[in-house]
Amino acid sequence: MLRATPLFTATAALSLATGIGANATIFSAASALLLRPLPGLADPDRIVDIAIGYMGAKQLFAAARTGLFRALAEGERDVAGLASETGLSEQMARILADAMNGLGLLERRDGRYRLAPDAAAHLSGEGDLDLHPFLGFLNEISYGHWLQFDTTVDTTKPGELDMNEERWGTFMAGVMRSILPFMARLRVISSVRRRLISLVPSKMRLMRESR
Repeated sequence: MLRATPLFTATAALSLATGIGANATIFSAASALLLRPLPGLADPDRIVDIAIGYMGAKQLFAAARTGLFRALAEGERDVAGLASETGLSEQMARILADAMNGLGLLERRDGRYRLAPDAAAHLSGEGDLDLHPFLGFLNEISYGHWLQFDTTVDTTKPGELDMNEERWGTFMAGVMRSILPFMARLRVISSVRRRLISLVPSKMRLMRESR
């Protein structure tokens, strides 16, 4: 049946791949086949890159949350080593490691993975700036808040933050005690700092001031 219906076979294969988290691989293939611009037409790559940015972000958050980068702090590992160190299944360790390789945060050679230079500096837990707390804030608080953005656009009603002591701790660790002090110390351009401040909705700032 599968040989007789190649379109069905391809569709089934893509569905299975989606089920195990291979969105990035699928999109790369689809992009090569369907999104290659015709002569004389504008290239859609920049728009598509913006539209699918959440996929890479969620893969990064998952890799950081599960300790994938810290597992490579002492040197390269294969999939079995990553799975053993993080507690992930080998399947998920491979999916996350390959995703991070695709994003340029891990390097891969002969089935073994190692940290790219920027990941070694900021995601190994051994540099001046450990971005894990900031990524935790983005994943646990900021991302969920942005999921309400369509409702805010349609109704002008601000999204709910549901801040409790644990979430305040995540915010303080990820933003106020991590990324902002580091940038202030390095005297980073004010526009970059303003972008980070903008991640904190005005309602959150007002709630904090009222405590």
